[in-house]
Amino acid sequence: MKRRIAMIAYTVLSLDSRVIREAKAAVEGGYTVDVYTLNETARDKINGVNIIYSRQWQYKGKNKIKFALSYLRFFMFCFCNLTLKSFSKKRYDIIHVNNMPNFLIFSALFAKISGSKIIMDVHDVMPELFAQKFGKDITSKFIKLLYLEERYSLRFADRVISVNSLCTERFIQNKVNKNQYTEIVNAADEDVFKPVQDKVFQKDLLTVIYPATLAIKRNGIDFLLDVMYKIKSLKVYNIKLSIFGGGEDAKLLEVMIKERELENFVYFSGGFVNYDVLNKELEKSSVGIIPLPRGYSTDFQTPVKMHEYFIKRLAVIAADTKLIKKEFSDIVFLFEAGNVDDCVERLITLYNNFDLLNMYSQKGFDYYLNHTWTKYKNDYINLLNSL
Repeated sequence: MKRRIAMIAYTVLSLDSRVIREAKAAVEGGYTVDVYTLNETARDKINGVNIIYSRQWQYKGKNKIKFALSYLRFFMFCFCNLTLKSFSKKRYDIIHVNNMPNFLIFSALFAKISGSKIIMDVHDVMPELFAQKFGKDITSKFIKLLYLEERYSLRFADRVISVNSLCTERFIQNKVNKNQYTEIVNAADEDVFKPVQDKVFQKDLLTVIYPATLAIKRNGIDFLLDVMYKIKSLKVYNIKLSIFGGGEDAKLLEVMIKERELENFVYFSGGFVNYDVLNKELEKSSVGIIPLPRGYSTDFQTPVKMHEYFIKRLAVIAADTKLIKKEFSDIVFLFEAGNVDDCVERLITLYNNFDLLNMYSQKGFDYYLNHTWTKYKNDYINLLNSL
C-alpha cells in the first residue's frame, strides 16, 4: 500500500512553484499526496495530486490583526481535516508543513500523536520578514515573540527543510537542533524551464528581464525604475527592461512607469503570464536582474528566479545582499544593494563588454548543472523514505 502524505501550504498554489515541485516529486517517489491550500481562481490540476482547497482567499493587506486572523482561520481548516484523518483508516504517514506561518505545524498535533512524522519546510524567515514588512525593530517584543514561535514550531518537527545554508545557520542560532536539517534549494524545475544549450546575445541591445510577484518596495521594483530613469537621463537607448508579473502593486507600477515617462525603456506585462510565454521571454533576454533591497528578510533570500536565469543562460546582475554575496559572489555580477549609480554602471559595462556578458552567462549555467532540481528532488524523496 502506498504511503500517504499531507502537504499544508497557506499559499496560492498555482503561483507557488516550490510546493508544486515537491508535491510532484512525492508522487514520483510513490506516495499518495493531498495538498491543503487556499482558495483561488486558477485551480490548476497537478497529475497524481489531490488538492483540497479551503474556502478562504489569501489576505494581501498590511493589517497585522487581519493577517493573524487569516492565518488562524487556515490553521483551523488544516487542524480539523488532519485531526479527522488521524482517527481514520487513511491516516497520513507524513505531514509536510510549509511556512508561513510556522505555527501551522501544530495543526498536525493529533496526527503526530497518532504516529505521523512531521516535516517543517521553511520558505521564509518569518521574524525578519515581518520586521521588514511592518517596519519593526528586530529587537522589538513583537519580533522576539516570532522568534519563539519559530523555535518551538521547528522543534516540533521531526525534520526541517531549509532553503539555503544561511537560513540553516540562523535556525541553529535560534536553538533548533542542527541534526534535523535538509537543505533543498529553490532550483529551477527542468520540466517547466527547459535548459538552453546555446545562447546568442544581441550586440546592439541589452534586454534585462525581471519576472516577479509585484511588491514595489519589498522586491526592489521601485529601485529598478530609478535605474531605468537614470539610464534614460544618460541617453543610453540600447538597454531595455521587461517586467513580467502581477500582485498587490501592479496598478501602482503602471502609474509609476507613466509618471517617469519610461514607456520606451520599460515594458510591463500588466499581469502574470503563463510558463510558455515566460520561457520565450527569458530566452530572448540577455540579463536577469535581482534588485532586492538590503533588509532583515531579503538578506536571507535566494530568489527562485535566479535559478531560472541560470538555466536559461542569462548573465545575472544582483544586489549584494548577505546570502547572494555569500553563495554567488563569483557567479553573478554584483552591485551595491540600493545604489542606483552602481547598478547603472554594471549594466552599461555588460552592454559594452560582450566577453563579460558571455562569461557570466556560462558561470550561471555551470552553477545550474551542479544544482539541478533532479538532484534536490532525489534528496527530498530520500528524506521522505527515511521517515
